[in-house]
Amino acid sequence: MGNATKSGILAIWLALAALSVHAQIIDDFSASQEGWYTWNDGAGGTPYLFYSPTGGNPGGHVYATDTSVGVWYFLGNSDFKNDVSEYNGCYLLYDIKIPTILVGIPTNYSEVILQRTDGNTLQYNTALPTVNVWCTFAIVLHGSGWTWNSPGGTAATDADMLSTLSDLKKLKIRAEFSGLDEETNHLDNVIMACDLTGLPVQISTFEVFDAGNRTAEITWRTESELDCDGFVIEKSTNGMVFDSIGYIPGQGTTESPTDYSFYDNYFVANAYYRLREHKTTGRNFLGDLRFLKSETNTEFFADIYPNPARDAIYLISNSPDPVIAYEICGTNGAIFKRSTIASYSGVWQTRIDVRDLPSGIYIANFYMDGKKESQLFEVTH
Repeated sequence: MGNATKSGILAIWLALAALSVHAQIIDDFSASQEGWYTWNDGAGGTPYLFYSPTGGNPGGHVYATDTSVGVWYFLGNSDFKNDVSEYNGCYLLYDIKIPTILVGIPTNYSEVILQRTDGNTLQYNTALPTVNVWCTFAIVLHGSGWTWNSPGGTAATDADMLSTLSDLKKLKIRAEFSGLDEETNHLDNVIMACDLTGLPVQISTFEVFDAGNRTAEITWRTESELDCDGFVIEKSTNGMVFDSIGYIPGQGTTESPTDYSFYDNYFVANAYYRLREHKTTGRNFLGDLRFLKSETNTEFFADIYPNPARDAIYLISNSPDPVIAYEICGTNGAIFKRSTIASYSGVWQTRIDVRDLPSGIYIANFYMDGKKESQLFEVTH
């Protein structure tokens, strides 16, 4: 590991490392690539990993330029091998920066893979990174949200996580999000830790409740905030693929506690919720996961991808009732785009250019014969 102390979050983490009962694994790439490599899925050549003493988040970092067909990963060093079971129930954090995301990217790859000596893996899907900025991801090392051997594999248990961390052979962090493009992807600050009090936002509570009338209430409290622009509320029906459903402004920088709440008015099926903090510095931080069971559990047939979106979105419906019209609205009800749909058969899909929409949260309304489905999505430029 690097010996130089870096500013900001890393300085706090290093101070916590000396005080915490738990040791902290911190690969901050201050002086070298620290034994990290790259790994490819076999469909193409593995890109060579380079080290830079500048351009990280902050300071040094590692990077590689993709020249292959397959999806490739950053591969962890010996710090993340063998018995790391003391971090069971704790956190894996890392910073990643990518230049582009290709619409229709392969979805059969997870963002984080923990591989055991016997070859079996626990896999985790995060939200897609925001392009051209450093994004901080924090993943809880317990069974919830993890699956066996593939993104759609059997759900993992807490016991599965403990057995994997007790016999860890490889840590892989996904770098490739743009298909056949030859892009350069960057990694910094890979951390395993059990104490998150050094993070820019100290979230002391995060709860979800069934408020009735197909509404879920999401509440959280921060004890302090540092350069916090706001919070994106994310929702998933499977614990792996998340959509943005709302945004709440933060307090910037404050040492005082702040209580927040948000209402999901489309709680009609079992759902997972989590928070994504947006910082004024451009970084993102993903928080813990909560599950809420619905008594109605109505099935949705409409979907949107990618979400968040930068240039375009795809509206999709596999409803047995054909889509006859759609509209894109703001959260204040203003209609930005609207169109009727000609007759069709099978799955309906259309591409919508969103480059003319300001960054923010929007609603896509799908009109079928006698019913309407609505999905929220985020535009980020």
